[in-house]
Amino acid sequence: MNYYYDILINLNEEKVFEFYEWIDTDPIEHIKKIPIIRVKSKVIKDFLTYNVELHEPLLSDIYLKTEVTNNKLVKNIPYMLLVTDTKSALVIECNVSGRIICLSKLLLIDELNLAEIAYAFEEEKISYERLDKKKIKKELRLEENVRNFLLCEIKTLYEKNETSKLKYLYYEWTNELNDDLDFIIKELKKLINGKFTDSHYEIYELVKLSYQSSK
Repeated sequence: MNYYYDILINLNEEKVFEFYEWIDTDPIEHIKKIPIIRVKSKVIKDFLTYNVELHEPLLSDIYLKTEVTNNKLVKNIPYMLLVTDTKSALVIECNVSGRIICLSKLLLIDELNLAEIAYAFEEEKISYERLDKKKIKKELRLEENVRNFLLCEIKTLYEKNETSKLKYLYYEWTNELNDDLDFIIKELKKLINGKFTDSHYEIYELVKLSYQSSK
């Protein structure tokens, strides 16, 4: 079996983040050594699109072969594997039954280096079963965070009965004056959940600024 060394990963259960979406609070791990297999592009697409269960003999082949470093301590991960089609790469972690529970993409530099090395590998067939299709959010992580922040803000303002702030946010977003609070809440929610535009960022920055100025 081939191995790859010294990469950073950002394992997540629900959504696989591109390297440019990683943030400081993510559970970034340093992989010292990990088994690598070259597969067809369809395999990687399946792993990203469906919940998948891997079969033997792959599980036995990769058992405890991955090494993760943490504060100079090294631990072995039971079922972890790096797959690539020479164009993209994906780290997968499975439970004991073979169900993929976490996924991670790589940093760009690691993916480029890996692509060069993987050309020398032969494609391998692995046995797996596609289960149900994942509910994939295509929205960028930052956009999702901005929406959630704004929805939380208007909820908080409403609960605190800060009507003037709600009216102000509505005016800043629509350039319209309105005194109907129920209408304002309804329209703000509609705007927040609608097509993402520059206005989302502008209102987001405006709200953040209001908290900074109040300190």
